[in-house]
Amino acid sequence: MLITKEMSVKWNKNNKKRFIELGHTFTNYDDKFMVNVEDLSIHAPYLVEVTCDYCQDIGIHTVVSKQWCNYLKERRNVQKDTCNICKYKKYKDVLAFKQKSNILTKEDKGYWTFKENRLKALDEFIKINGTISKMDNYQDGCSLYSTILKFKETPYELSLELGYNINEIMDIKPNGYYNDFNIFKNDIEKLISKYGRFPTSIEIKQNLTIDYKYIQKFGGMYGLKRKMNYDGSNDLIDNNNFYNNSTYELFSANFLIFNNVPYLRERKPFKDENYRSDFMLSIIKENGELQELHVEVWGYEDHNNKSMFGESYMKVREIKEALYKKNHVDYISIEPSVFLHKKYSQIQESLYNIFKPYLNLEFKHIEQEKFLSFKSLSDEELMIEVLKYSNNNEYLPYALYLRTENHSLYQEVLKRFKNYTEFAEKFGKLTLVKSNGYWDKEKIFNIFEHMLSKYNKILNRNEINKLKYTDILIDDISHIISSLNRKDKYGGIFELKIEFFYNCHQNNIVIPKSEIKWLINISKNVTRRGNKLVSYEYSEFAKLILEKYNDNDIKDSIIDSESELEITIFNSFNHMISKYGHILSINEYHEFKKTDSDLNVNIYKRITRSSRDINTYKLMYFQHCVDDNKLIPNQEIEWLFEVSCGRSRNQYKPTPEHQLLAKQILDKYNNNLQLSAK
Repeated sequence: MLITKEMSVKWNKNNKKRFIELGHTFTNYDDKFMVNVEDLSIHAPYLVEVTCDYCQDIGIHTVVSKQWCNYLKERRNVQKDTCNICKYKKYKDVLAFKQKSNILTKEDKGYWTFKENRLKALDEFIKINGTISKMDNYQDGCSLYSTILKFKETPYELSLELGYNINEIMDIKPNGYYNDFNIFKNDIEKLISKYGRFPTSIEIKQNLTIDYKYIQKFGGMYGLKRKMNYDGSNDLIDNNNFYNNSTYELFSANFLIFNNVPYLRERKPFKDENYRSDFMLSIIKENGELQELHVEVWGYEDHNNKSMFGESYMKVREIKEALYKKNHVDYISIEPSVFLHKKYSQIQESLYNIFKPYLNLEFKHIEQEKFLSFKSLSDEELMIEVLKYSNNNEYLPYALYLRTENHSLYQEVLKRFKNYTEFAEKFGKLTLVKSNGYWDKEKIFNIFEHMLSKYNKILNRNEINKLKYTDILIDDISHIISSLNRKDKYGGIFELKIEFFYNCHQNNIVIPKSEIKWLINISKNVTRRGNKLVSYEYSEFAKLILEKYNDNDIKDSIIDSESELEITIFNSFNHMISKYGHILSINEYHEFKKTDSDLNVNIYKRITRSSRDINTYKLMYFQHCVDDNKLIPNQEIEWLFEVSCGRSRNQYKPTPEHQLLAKQILDKYNNNLQLSAK
């Protein structure tokens, strides 16, 4: 609240006309006279006294002095006066007023403190990008994601508040999403409809993109089925129409059936205990006596399994094993490792080796249709299912794609066939990926020639991965690019490129300037990372190749490379000065890069790899500024002055050349200012 009502002012040339028009009588300049403060100019610097309205609200009388111009300015939005202590309260009121009046913008400090603004921004982001997964990969998503986390919220929570279906906008569910069993159960039921049976643990993990801990949380696979009251009586039927509790039991049963081994199911090995074995065989001992031999097909062998069902299962297993030993009952133990991640032929061989010491068996290969349950797909049906994931019925889908989209289907192929290629060949289909034996140096060099012809350079791994979907030859080599970067049978990527360029040298094929620059680095025994990784032999090879090119070609390639980097650096400096008022230090750069996508060019890393240091680039940049008559921030003027005097605020010690250049920049800058003033 304003306390001062009148103010003593002096007549001067600036206020004479104003106050005469307001009814005051002019006397002499510098004469004092009293005026109503309301009659003062809006720019008047006179001090007035006000009472802090916020202190007044809590019964405290605080008087502060302010310039009249500032008093008016502070009351533009909210008609309240404040002391320094209560400034934050006024700040909140001003923000609330601007928000309510719809004049608060993203550039205003405090904009993001309003949840409705965060909700609005996230809604706009989802409508444009269709997802909230990996928001930091999007130019407009990185800063928004950081802002949301700053207010201890998550995009997931805000999306629910906006009414979005999480399954439609998230690739990976947020932590805790499946803590609600009803949500988990609902998604499992969708998978049951999809597969026509209860999904395997791998199918659940692949489709729901979750960790196995969620399956364990609800009792493991068996516990999950019981909790869902799932009737799986038709899932695991063997060739004797008996329902098995697991695929391990199913394979064991079909093996015994095919080999004509009689058995009984679920018999009690111990008279006074209610435990049952999976199979009971009757075998004839050497003395002609009949012996009962029980078979246990274990579902778990890991004593550290912490799932609810896993722990209870292992306790039962330990009790049964102790009872077998105590009662001297013979039994065969079949571990999960016999079946886990094994081909069907390998499972058959393992079962044969287990039963052979007890039964008079000759090894016979069991046809897949008899070894699997009758509900399993035939090979023809399996091919039909696999081709659903391909855009061309003549080609199988990429193995990696099939493994990602339907892991169980991919595993089924590998269980039945030696490899993916054999599966394709059986039905006269082709594979998009070339087998390991396909590639040799000649074929790789042909791809390199294609790169030079089409892209004027040898592509790096990131470039290959971006272009593989539009260039079939690039797609071919994308599958072995990892091995090219390792020193395997090809020798390593450096060696391959050197040999390729040597062939270009021999066959008069022109090498692009960008690759000449690479050869120069190799000839100096350095790479783009500055590490000495190239052997002397290949360094000499590079020198031999460069002998074909004259000095001008080599100089041009270096100049082109440095000019490109110079432009990138200067653009980054422009952005820094425009947004932050100075060129950022390395620490500031790494801090602001988290929320400023325009800084994500690793500019300082590129500078360290170049032939110049950061201070040289700064001086070159300011030289361009004065040449273009651009303003230089005061903070950077101070830095230039320090350099010109041979001083520095860090470990950098200006060279005489740097001192001279800084002085020249300052002299020219001051001349520019003087000319502008005239």
